[in-house]
Amino acid sequence: MFTETKTSQQLYEDEKLRNTLLKKKLVRLEIKFEREKARLKAELKREEEICEVTFEQLDRLKMSFEIIKGKLDAHIEQLQTSLNDVDRPRSSGDKEFEELQARIKLLEDADQTSRSKLDECYIELSNAKRDLVDLKTTNRRLEMMNRMQKNIYEVLELQSHRAEIEYEDHKNVHEDDSLVKLGKTLVMPQIQSDTFPTNPTPTTQAVGSRSWSPIIPPPPSTDPVKAQMSPAEI
Repeated sequence: MFTETKTSQQLYEDEKLRNTLLKKKLVRLEIKFEREKARLKAELKREEEICEVTFEQLDRLKMSFEIIKGKLDAHIEQLQTSLNDVDRPRSSGDKEFEELQARIKLLEDADQTSRSKLDECYIELSNAKRDLVDLKTTNRRLEMMNRMQKNIYEVLELQSHRAEIEYEDHKNVHEDDSLVKLGKTLVMPQIQSDTFPTNPTPTTQAVGSRSWSPIIPPPPSTDPVKAQMSPAEI
């Protein structure tokens, strides 16, 4: 009887210890999750600030591009006018032709510079799009971690509920065994009395000058402190 009580109590204590360890593990996971969440939020905020700065730079580059484009159009018109003037008979001689060639060279250089800046604008725009994709990936990671935390809570709740059910089952089985043995203890002396009427009744049998009664073990204690004590200490 005492061995079975100790076994049931030990199972309960083991399950309780396992739940305690799981709770500690959950606390550590929550701390780690909060740190990761804070880090990701800070990273997300930093990326958003970078994107805002990038978009501002992109807007400035677009404005610069429009200004350069306007200047380039003006230079092209001047070049076209100059070319039209070249088609006419030259009245100002070779000096004017050299000046026209110099202006054409300047316009070509300005066009090359404008094209280079336009390429830089497209590169900045591509980087900004990539940063937006990274932000979406970070948001998906946060959502996945939230789902993981919810699943951990559900698993722990199921394990706790299972431990309570197992403990109640062990307790019920032990109480059934105690009732069966108690019935046997009470019925056996009555059977012996009916079979051997000369013997004294079990509750008043003389042993020397004393009487004895059947020893009925106490039911298993639900107190964790008493469960670890021997029957004599209780």
